[in-house]
Amino acid sequence: MCVPKLTHARLQPQVHAKLSALTEAEMMHVMTTPRNALLKQYRALFEADGIRLHFSQAALSAIAQRARAAETGARGLRSIMEEVLLESMYHLPSWSARGVRHCLVTEDTVLRGKMSELYPQPQIETADEPEEPPAAAMG
Repeated sequence: MCVPKLTHARLQPQVHAKLSALTEAEMMHVMTTPRNALLKQYRALFEADGIRLHFSQAALSAIAQRARAAETGARGLRSIMEEVLLESMYHLPSWSARGVRHCLVTEDTVLRGKMSELYPQPQIETADEPEEPPAAAMG
């Protein structure tokens, strides 16, 4: 799935240029920091099924890089995150029933479509909560 360029006739060129010209760090800030940040919204969806969603720093960086490459800036982050998490969201109920409590989105998940890594324990090194790396992932 490709993220379309988000241009609109009413959007002033200066505003569009500013939204598209955000740095990777600024886009990562948009994904993680505001009260209604995308990361917080998706975590709430996963937690409704009892699963804690984690992102590696490299995964967040890859999402920001994809948005910059598509020239969608901050406006394209939601589309990219939804594309990355769609398959995982579909499997949430079955994962929860199998005892999965943590889902880690890695750079491979973002760039290569690899399935998110699953764990029963909170032993995941993530961008927001550095912890010990897990011994083995659940299949």
